[in-house]
Amino acid sequence: MNQPPHKLLYFFTPILFFFASCGKDIPDHAGMIDEDAWLLMTFRPESLMEKSNYEKLMKEGVMSNAPAEARALITALRLDDPAEAGVDVGEDVYFFMGGNPDDEETIKAGVIFALSDAEKFKDTFGTALELAKKGMGDKMKLDKSEQDGLTIHSFESGGRDPALKLLHDDSKVLFAIGAVDGEKLFKEPNDPDDLPEIFQNHIDRDFEFGVAIATESMMKAVKQSMSRRDREAMEAMSSWFSNAGASYELSSDEGEIMVRTFVETGDGLDFESMLGDGVPDEMVELVPEGSMAAVSISLDLKEMMEIMLPKIREFAKSVTGEVPAEFPTNLDFEIPGQGFTINDVLEAVPGDVVGALVDLPSGNSEIPGFVVAVGHSGKDSDAYEKVFKGQGIMGLKMMGAAAGLTISDEDDYFVVKSPGLSSGDSVSGDRSDAL
Repeated sequence: MNQPPHKLLYFFTPILFFFASCGKDIPDHAGMIDEDAWLLMTFRPESLMEKSNYEKLMKEGVMSNAPAEARALITALRLDDPAEAGVDVGEDVYFFMGGNPDDEETIKAGVIFALSDAEKFKDTFGTALELAKKGMGDKMKLDKSEQDGLTIHSFESGGRDPALKLLHDDSKVLFAIGAVDGEKLFKEPNDPDDLPEIFQNHIDRDFEFGVAIATESMMKAVKQSMSRRDREAMEAMSSWFSNAGASYELSSDEGEIMVRTFVETGDGLDFESMLGDGVPDEMVELVPEGSMAAVSISLDLKEMMEIMLPKIREFAKSVTGEVPAEFPTNLDFEIPGQGFTINDVLEAVPGDVVGALVDLPSGNSEIPGFVVAVGHSGKDSDAYEKVFKGQGIMGLKMMGAAAGLTISDEDDYFVVKSPGLSSGDSVSGDRSDAL
């Protein structure tokens, strides 16, 4: 049965993703990242291959257990040794996406990697094309053209499927999907220094695999499909996400995997002032040494609310036309029926949190082993007395007991533990430093 040509996307993308390597500086082929991109994925398989003992994995794990046809395919495409496919495994590979997800005609995406041997790549890609022709049938239309040292392979279905092109010269490859102007990117590559700052910082760091999102670019892409009111609300928040974004980066070492998250707030937000002084050591020491995962958060919630409350009021007004009368005007706003203010709450719970997943559920238990600690202002503080008053703590303990959890109130923090969690050595070394 013939398959539509857009299935080529699924055929080639895993192969193209695979070919890349580790590097810290922004390489020249990063200039092929489309200027409208809001998503960037970076792969560094050279490091991944080294740490996973890829050659042994392919030989003893994959090739020894795969059917004969699969082994032949792996060998033909040189997946057992990507460097032999002509790919420079000493450079990064990038996947980018741009355009409005709600408008197929604007979607653009691409895979970019560097070449070490253009002739080897041509041979390998030629083999891939022959295999694709056999699998896709007559509906797949292939065109090839060459101009000024640039080779362009075009794949079209004649339908609404996104256009697919593979472009390459002697040093790099771009697999372009949808509205990407690949020819222009080769003739006039973007300056990597003009990439969104979140992308530049992401590429510059050391990791094996990462994902970065440029919030401002993403909001511009989806703006056209918004209603007038939603666009006005977005404009009211523009300072929140100007040059903002986030990246998530995975690295591994000696059997351990670390995922780091980096957040960059908009030009109109002073995020550094929202950060706390760090989680106290006594809270970090609650994390057991053998924990599967742990996280710590230290925020200055009072400063955060001082900054965000006016912006939230501005946003509410842009959405509803006016700020609701019951909406807080400042931190001295008294919470109805409680006898204390927002400020009291923020002083009682400043913003320090530590949590750890110790182990997975075992036996008849459905609850994993965990511990969470939340810092407070101290039992002798006025804010603690106003907000918690003893009765509230007793209620929390009773609710925890009903759920099978242990809740305790220490001098400067609350602790919630799963049932039967045993005490042991505290986290130490690099893990402790990271928290």
